[in-house]
Amino acid sequence: MVELNQRQRELLRAVVDAYIESAEPVGSQSIARKSGLDLSEATIRNELRDLEDLGVLTHPHTSAGRIPTEEGYKYYVTNLMRPNSLRTNTRDEMKQIFSSAPDNRVGMKMGVRYVSDLIGAAVIVAWDRNSLFYAGLSSLFSEPEFHDFSRVADFSRVFDHCEERLPMFLEVVGFEPTILIGSDNPFGAACGTVAIRFAENGLLAFMGPMRMDYARAFSFINFFKEEILNKQYDR
Repeated sequence: MVELNQRQRELLRAVVDAYIESAEPVGSQSIARKSGLDLSEATIRNELRDLEDLGVLTHPHTSAGRIPTEEGYKYYVTNLMRPNSLRTNTRDEMKQIFSSAPDNRVGMKMGVRYVSDLIGAAVIVAWDRNSLFYAGLSSLFSEPEFHDFSRVADFSRVFDHCEERLPMFLEVVGFEPTILIGSDNPFGAACGTVAIRFAENGLLAFMGPMRMDYARAFSFINFFKEEILNKQYDR
């Protein structure tokens, strides 16, 4: 993996965070205004150019702003991402959902529907290859990346083959939250996934575009681990 100095790390974090939030290429002026970094626009432009040369940023031909590359996202989640504890009201709402369900499986289904709406991701829960549940496609397809119908069609095909791809997921996802980006993702190179394995063949995965909010999805996966998975399974 590429090595970045502290200034480059802070700038990469600023670009990724801004792009996750806006889905718009990020320019030097925006970073200078919003990031809180004590750098001139000229310095930021030069540093962004260097980050592009290092392969962690790129820019669409129609924009002077930058967006992260696959390698940029991977560097971000490995070195820069800051997962936060969920807000108290969100935790309380989730616990209420779980407690109102007749059993843990129903609670899981209700909970993941709730989360998929919050983070704009689809979710897959597999208790085994023959017992699989997914939801949140409407939340996923409302994201800007899916204004192109061809992308909707490509992602829809992914869900048509969930059962076939489950063994590939179980090979690369551990019993702690795992992030899979782009070429590492069995669901496809345009995807980002935050997942955790439970039991022998159990899988919980939130899947979005590569621009998905990995930190927030990671926090929700941890919450499911603590509140349902650890209580139901000896892991």
